[in-house]
Amino acid sequence: MSFIVHVNALKDDAGQHMGMVMVFDDLTELEKAQRMAAWREVARRIAHEVKNPLTPIGLSAQRLKRKYSDQIKEPVFDGNDLKPGTHINAVGYQGPSCRELDTITIKKARIIVDTHEGCMAEAGDLLIPIQEGAVSAEHISASLGEIVIGQKPKRQSDQEITLFKSVGLAIQDMSTALAVFQAAQAAGAGVEFAF
Repeated sequence: MSFIVHVNALKDDAGQHMGMVMVFDDLTELEKAQRMAAWREVARRIAHEVKNPLTPIGLSAQRLKRKYSDQIKEPVFDGNDLKPGTHINAVGYQGPSCRELDTITIKKARIIVDTHEGCMAEAGDLLIPIQEGAVSAEHISASLGEIVIGQKPKRQSDQEITLFKSVGLAIQDMSTALAVFQAAQAAGAGVEFAF
């Protein structure tokens, strides 16, 4: 529970101290409402950026990847099934000879990567279509950093198919964790504990 205490001194007409009045206000519900509003705003901003959730095909691909990730060498869904406006997050599954995305998906999508260097070394999703001659390395539109600092444009239209490919970059993980932590602290959410 959170309280605020207002204290006022009482004086008579001659200015003599007569006592004090203390008023206790319970701020628990107000703070709770403020935290909820802050988290709603965080969720709204994230939803605005993501805009288009993964299609059922993408969700199915995630389930298959979890179950068969050590066996998957071929794409797990067909790029012909992508609808305009779809956004795909292809995160964490990598190896120069492994892929979860087919060449059609890569050709259709505007590609954003966590880092050019990392993806050109490890992302079979991109390397295989490049080796096939279906696309070139220039098909990668931007890195996430280039978009964040405004050097490259973000989504061009609601119909654009976009793909974020990440092979993992620790500084992005740490930056995201810090941003979430700071938002939680500002909203008074969460529980601190020592470990």
